[in-house]
Amino acid sequence: MNKTHNDMTIKELITYIATLKQDISLQKEGLQLEEHTDICIRDMAYTLQVGREEMDERVAIVADNLEELQQGLEAYSQGKEDVAHIKYGNIKEYREKFEELLSDDLVQEYVKKLMCSGELIKIAQLWVMGAQIDWTCFYMNENRRKISLPTYPFEKTCYWITPIGEDNRLISQAKSKVVSIKKVKQEKQSEPEVNLEAEFTDENTIMAYLKDIFAKVLKIPVNMISEDENFESYGIDSIYITRLNAQLEKQFGELPSTLFFTYKNLRGLSKYFIKK
Repeated sequence: MNKTHNDMTIKELITYIATLKQDISLQKEGLQLEEHTDICIRDMAYTLQVGREEMDERVAIVADNLEELQQGLEAYSQGKEDVAHIKYGNIKEYREKFEELLSDDLVQEYVKKLMCSGELIKIAQLWVMGAQIDWTCFYMNENRRKISLPTYPFEKTCYWITPIGEDNRLISQAKSKVVSIKKVKQEKQSEPEVNLEAEFTDENTIMAYLKDIFAKVLKIPVNMISEDENFESYGIDSIYITRLNAQLEKQFGELPSTLFFTYKNLRGLSKYFIKK
């Protein structure tokens, strides 16, 4: 996996914490503070744990105070590895092999024991692997609150549903029966050529073929197709399933109507075709 540690959100959080530390220092000197100086690190943790959506790419930092948290964020943003109190990863790496194990009731009991014994490093490792953690158990009999924190930055890329002419003006539907999606200010990605006559004897060959088919049907670049991303993430509905089945049946013959309900991503689908 290509990791990019120079993340805008991480940088914003580092700056935010540095500002808080400065405000706390001013408070000790009896100087006027900004409104957010009463922040509590446990409220910050509580907000990130229960007030934000859990994503596939995860980082967990075990820290006792804002200074340790800032140091951890800086270490992560600099790409430092083997730092004991920092755990990070993508749950896609573990989903295929450990999904059933991580969702097992025994794991939940194990997590509760880790909470009781205060083994936060192990809890952090389980979470970045995809285990479900009941974070509210950390705050029993505590009156924690959600606070305002930096949000995730949006990628500033425009998309148009209606076709655009050479003068960059929108073309009305009356003048064009073809509806395309144009990505503004992005170079056209070259799609790998796949030999349809190839014998699909290995996962790499069939994966390249499947990505090519999905890219053409969904009208998105091949490099945006992930092997482990669930099909629902691409907005695949019954219409797309019909189109995909039609394309795949040209190469593999008649396919089960439940194929896209049985296999949730390209990795599982490719293994089906290899067996077929």
